Formats: sequence, C-alpha cells, structure tokens
Amino acid sequence: MQPANAPMQNSTKRPETWRTHCIKIGKVTKVSCANRCNRHQIIPAGRSENNSRTKASSGHNTPQRRKAMCDQNNAKNETDWSVVENIKNLTPYPPAALQSPSQTALGEKGPLLEWGEASGIGDGAFPSVALNKDISLTVHEGGAFNAQLFYNTGPIRGGFGDAIPYDSGGYPFIAMNDNGQLVEVHQSGFDLYYRVGKIHQDGTVTWGPSLWFDNGHWSSVAINNLGAVIEVHNNGANQLYYNIGTISGDKILWNKKAVNYDNGYTPSITLNNNGLVLECHVESLHRRLRNKIGLVKTNENGELKIEWDYNIWYDDGAAPSISINDAGNVVEVHQSGASYDLYYRVGQYSDYSGSVAWSDQNGIRYDGGRLPRVAINQNGQIKEVHQSEAAPTIWFRDGLIYWPTQDLDRSAVASADVMAALNSIPVIGSVAATSIDPPMIGQQASNAQPDPRGSD
Repeated sequence: MQPANAPMQNSTKRPETWRTHCIKIGKVTKVSCANRCNRHQIIPAGRSENNSRTKASSGHNTPQRRKAMCDQNNAKNETDWSVVENIKNLTPYPPAALQSPSQTALGEKGPLLEWGEASGIGDGAFPSVALNKDISLTVHEGGAFNAQLFYNTGPIRGGFGDAIPYDSGGYPFIAMNDNGQLVEVHQSGFDLYYRVGKIHQDGTVTWGPSLWFDNGHWSSVAINNLGAVIEVHNNGANQLYYNIGTISGDKILWNKKAVNYDNGYTPSITLNNNGLVLECHVESLHRRLRNKIGLVKTNENGELKIEWDYNIWYDDGAAPSISINDAGNVVEVHQSGASYDLYYRVGQYSDYSGSVAWSDQNGIRYDGGRLPRVAINQNGQIKEVHQSEAAPTIWFRDGLIYWPTQDLDRSAVASADVMAALNSIPVIGSVAATSIDPPMIGQQASNAQPDPRGSD
C-alpha cells in the first residue's frame, strides 16, 4: 500500500497536468487520486531529522527541475561507455514492437499485465528465472543433503524441460541477455560465487568455472547486451552492496571493491541496454519495500560505476523481485509481509520524472506461494516463478505487458486482445518434475574454485 503521508494539496491549486490526469483515470476518490498523482508533484529528495528517508514537502525537486538535471546528465554521459571494449551495437530504443499510438494516448494510465495459468515445474526451492527474446531458463535449489543446484530451460511461453544439475550451494540467481550470455550467482556459507554461461538454441547450457567473488547473503545479478554485469547482496547485517564489471570470456572483470549503496535486506537488481538500473529491497526492521534508480557511468579510472537516486517507498511486503526492458516497462513481484499471498505491480519508467509511474496504487494479488521471481523481455513477455507455500515445489506463470488500444475495462481488453496474443506464441517443451529432497539453505559446501580479488 502507498505511504500514509503521501503529499496532498487542495485540488483547486493543482497544476493542469494533475487535473487532466484525474479526468482520464475516471471515478476515483480524492485520497486515491492524490496518491496516484503524486508523481506529478514531488518525489523523495531528502531525509528527516532522524535520518529516515521521507517524501519532500518543498517545490525544489519539481519534474521540470528533474528534467533539466536529466538533460545535463545525458550531456555529460555521451561517451561514458566508450572506454569498455565489449560495449557496442546498441539496439534501437524503444524496440519497434513496443511502439504504438496507445502509449501516447494512454501513457498516463500506464501499461497493464495479463497472467496465464500457474503450472508446475517440479520439486525444488528458491527459484530464479531469466528470459530473453528466444528462450527462458530457471535455476533452483535441490535436496537438503546433496545441496545441488539445478537449471531448466524452456520456451518463451510454456513449460520447462528436465532439471539438470550444474553446481552445489544455495540461494541461486540467474540473469541472461539477448545474446544468450548467462551470469549465475549463489551462496555457500557466507561466500558468494558466480558462473558465466552460454545458452544454445537447443536449450543446452555451457558453463564456465564457479568462481568466488565476495562475501554476503541473498545475491542478485543483472546483465545487459553490452556485457555489463551488476550484482547486489546483503552483508549479513542491514547493509547493501553492489559489485559491477564486464564479461570477459568465461569470467567477469569486477571492480576491485564492492560499494555500499543503501541499507536493507533481500535486494533485487535489473539493468537494461541503456544503462538504466532499478533496484528494490526491504527496508531495515520494517516490511516497507523501496525501489532505487541508478545510471551506469564511468569513473575517472575508466571503471564502471552506478550513480544512484534516492530510494522510494512504493509498497509493503517481503522478498521483492524487479525487471525492466529497454522500453521502460517495469514489472515487480513480492510476497506479503504477513502471509503467503503474492502480489505484482507493473509500471513505466519515465525519463521526464526520473521515476517509475506505477499503473496501480497498490500491489495486485495474483497467486499464493513464497519467494517470487520475475523477468521481462524486450517484447513485454514475462516469466514468473515461485515456491509453494509449504511443499518444496516450484511453479511458473507466463505473462504479457500491454497497452490497451481503447479505454476499456481491463477484463474486456485482457480477454479479447491479450489472451489472443499469448495464445499465438507457440508452446514448446513440457513440464517435468524431478525427485529432489526438501532444501536446506546456507550450510552447503560449493564445488567452486576460489578466485579472490586483491585489495588496494
């Protein structure tokens, strides 16, 4: 739910953009409309006296000022990527498949999301999913005693193939770009390891060695088509760190030091081909979910870095996961902080405001379970995975982000247009269960080869 202290003003004094937006929304209450429209007012830009992040109450951080700042940053940032060898061949932005008049006509209303039915993948725990324009892949934990990690590959829409072991450890996370490059991270005790891989058209994966890169807990990773890699994790207390680097063969050339970027738990990271970074996490000692936006740049030594904006309280819950594509379509899933209900949010990143405009004021329940993970590709297609509430069983859902061609009721649009689009995508592969014992996390030994970085 939205923060209770969202800024409100007398409606007669709101700018024309606010009133126009409210008319387009339709019949809503004064309070809900104020919460929907706070992206037209002020975004968080400061800290209170007790050092907690709060919504700003002054006009110094207006959309006009933020747009001017963005223009300045873009001018500074024109050649930032040129120092990295493998950053080239940028794809058009946004992809032609996502350009439509409806985005302009109904842009303020935001994109919508239609889910398919939930289907089983097999036994396992702590799943993660990656998706590109051609194929999907999930990784998950296996048994309690053999402590194996498994992966399954499958089509964009439909079930996954058999589970194949690839390593040992816990808390695995997977990321994939449109070139079929993979980066997987997992935990063994308090050590973090990564693997670089390549997925082939037949669904097989060629993995590089498992290499140590840091210490921490709950690691998440993202990769784009330029070979840039960002990893985030918790340090075992309430501090969040990121590592950044580029792929070189079957290894990652990391910067030498992880950077403390915020406080919190269970971080999730996503990165698109424009260098835009979105992160979300649980706030320390609360069930508040916060998202943070950044841009990949280079420092004076030619190394990649992230310049972060303030974090924003967007909902309440636990174990969030977020994904963005080049068109700025954003999908987020999380578990309730008090139950096994799963919720999603969908939105659009705006260069003008420098923030994500969510299509709904609150998260929308879509299933029951634990530990959801989500991925979106350049065509707006979505794959979500989660664990059952009690049993160590993994489920998935297909989805599609779309912009309605008319201002109609969502159910009518979904039943007519979106389901037809989903059904037009060929179904390949089959769902296959595996016989795996329940998981035990955090006490396994990895078969990785340590490769610690030197210190300055």
